[in-house]
Amino acid sequence: MGVSVRILQPRLCRLGCGCPFDRTRILGRSFRRPSSVPAQARSAQPLISPSLSNRGYLRHMGKHQPTQEMRAIIEAARRRESAKANAFAGAGKTELLVLSSEALGPGGLYNAFNTAMRTDAERRFNSAHVLCLTSHGIAFRAMEMARFQKRITKRIPPRTAAQRLGFGSDIAAAKLGHLVLRTVDRYCQSLDRTILPHHAAAAGAVEETEKIAALAQDLWSQITAQKGDCPILHDYYVKMFHLSDRPLPGRPRYVFYDEAQDGSAVMVDAIQRQGIPTIWCGDRHQQLYRFRGAVNAMRQITAPEYPLTQSWRFGATIAEAANRVLARKIDFPDQRLVGNPARASRVVIGTIMRPHTCLCRTNAGLFAEAITSEHPFHVVGGLDEIMKLVQGAYSLWSDGKPQRHIEELAQFDSWQELKDYCEAVDAVELRFLARLVEGHGHDIPDLLTDLKERHTDEQKAFLVLSSIHKSKGRQWPAVRLAADFKEVDDRIKQEDPDTYDDELNLLYVALTRAQDLLVVNAVLYAFLTEPAVAA
Repeated sequence: MGVSVRILQPRLCRLGCGCPFDRTRILGRSFRRPSSVPAQARSAQPLISPSLSNRGYLRHMGKHQPTQEMRAIIEAARRRESAKANAFAGAGKTELLVLSSEALGPGGLYNAFNTAMRTDAERRFNSAHVLCLTSHGIAFRAMEMARFQKRITKRIPPRTAAQRLGFGSDIAAAKLGHLVLRTVDRYCQSLDRTILPHHAAAAGAVEETEKIAALAQDLWSQITAQKGDCPILHDYYVKMFHLSDRPLPGRPRYVFYDEAQDGSAVMVDAIQRQGIPTIWCGDRHQQLYRFRGAVNAMRQITAPEYPLTQSWRFGATIAEAANRVLARKIDFPDQRLVGNPARASRVVIGTIMRPHTCLCRTNAGLFAEAITSEHPFHVVGGLDEIMKLVQGAYSLWSDGKPQRHIEELAQFDSWQELKDYCEAVDAVELRFLARLVEGHGHDIPDLLTDLKERHTDEQKAFLVLSSIHKSKGRQWPAVRLAADFKEVDDRIKQEDPDTYDDELNLLYVALTRAQDLLVVNAVLYAFLTEPAVAA
């Protein structure tokens, strides 16, 4: 079944620049294109299956010789220089790094953003030339953490932390343990060598920050004890590596740091201090993890910067939409993203009646899409995380049992506390959770069972659902942006410039996941076609 469209009278975009924004609205069931579309684009052949999109892109990219922009970076690498490769969406940054490794030969270390990207890199790099690891993998090897495998865990319960510090196991102790653990987390994200009161303040301590910091330092001493039994989280041994000044695994001759716009502050600092030629590769406009303490090394690092502006992922229309979003940023780019002339991309308003991917701004939006869909669906990254959140909220509502093991709910002793918090704070996802649980009540278990039954593999799904963060590094032929995407209010430029640019980054990442068709709502379409308001 094709896309449902009705053609309106052709019009240029509102800026009058003659760009190929499609004024098509999706309303009916038949699929008709204006006669101006090339004959090959009018073919009734369906778009590529979502499951083939990434492999297809790699094959497509492989047909191209290095661009002049790529050659400039490769030559810098040959000269043993550190450099920044600022690559727009779909500009072939991994291909660039593979070509650079072929020019440099053995002795490379590739720092991957996550396990999926590491696995993909292992397939593409010559294993005799480049060792591919995540930041955690680098620290794990350097610190020989295999010796402490039994102590490594994903979570330390707040009550466990409190008990290790000599406190009880009641609710007050659990709250203290939660605050101490958050203080340790803030410390692990910083470049500081000891835990200080400002880490406690950043963790949410309103008073007695010196006391909280001292307790956190006590817990850290237990964590780092060679012969202790205190649990160790993965971020903890990354910080240990940062403090250790040990060499990188394999003692590499050169380093590739991928997704450097969302770098780990401690890993970026640790690599810089090694004094090894490094290619910092990323897109400074795709920073999404500032809220987790990530640093934008593409801005922070002092090194010659080379742009990669030619995208192979999508055509001129989607590239123009991306350029309009980036032009609104306070930190706007000096260059423009260039679309692939071999791809005929379209941006349209409405709904879509065929298999596609829906990108959601929030987990609340993703869950809403899942429960309203009548089709088999797949959630990128799995359904477990959001199911656990909804189940936890339901338990808090029905049993009054605090959910200390769920980060989003850990601070609430009762359902009323959660409701009061939603009233006092602009907590969009928690408000949605509250409405969902109160609206469905004791039907929530059946609702979750239905979701489990309809959840399937990505290759079999009619609807692929993803958060923006989980969509990083991915692409699909047909993409719809969910209803929780709204225009970014220009008025917050002055009030909160970081949040303003972060919101535009999210939108830029979302719309550049599409290869051929991008479907948006009317409000977002207007935002993409109207001129930005001057700061």
